[in-house]
Amino acid sequence: MSISFDPTVNSSYTEYYTVSLLDSSGTVLASQDFGKDTSFSAGVGSSGTYYVAVDAYETGGYYGSTYHDSGEYDLTVIFAAGSTANVETESNNSRSTADALVSGSEMTGQLSSETDIDYFSIAATAAGSVSMPDKFIRV
Repeated sequence: MSISFDPTVNSSYTEYYTVSLLDSSGTVLASQDFGKDTSFSAGVGSSGTYYVAVDAYETGGYYGSTYHDSGEYDLTVIFAAGSTANVETESNNSRSTADALVSGSEMTGQLSSETDIDYFSIAATAAGSVSMPDKFIRV
């Protein structure tokens, strides 16, 4: 599922909106906070009704500020049926619901909240080593 959002503001230093993709039970599958044009995607693991929520960004910091812009925005959502291979899906918040990795393939994922933990599994067919390319290791 691809979501594109075009707000009336164009701020790279202040978030004005939170756009979230939710499943039918209200679980956030993906979410972005921003103040300028953006797009993001998320994998959905099954057929069903999904929801996109747009709300004012809340800083949650010491002052609990909310930024708001009352101008019109544009929202585009595109669903493409097919494989969710190499796309993280929610809820993969435990080892038992981990998304499967394919050796050598890049996975696209997103933490849907401050408390989200994404689990991934990889099957080893024999003794060996598991490594991650340097581009994925950030200090």
